[in-house]
Amino acid sequence: MQLKYAIERYSDQTGMSENEIVKREVLEFLISTGIEIRMPTEEEQKEREERKKKYWRNRKKKTEEKR
Repeated sequence: MQLKYAIERYSDQTGMSENEIVKREVLEFLISTGIEIRMPTEEEQKEREERKKKYWRNRKKKTEEKR
């Protein structure tokens, strides 16, 4: 609750949306840890989309089986 209150206060003071504040802070933290941040290649993006499709297909099947 303290974090949410702090973000709301900071949002009021800066005029930034709460989502913008959180995204910026998370990005700054990740950069400070030395994580590599880059856009995925087309091939990586396609692989990711295929994994998502497969996940949601399997999820849908499991849901239907439970019924």
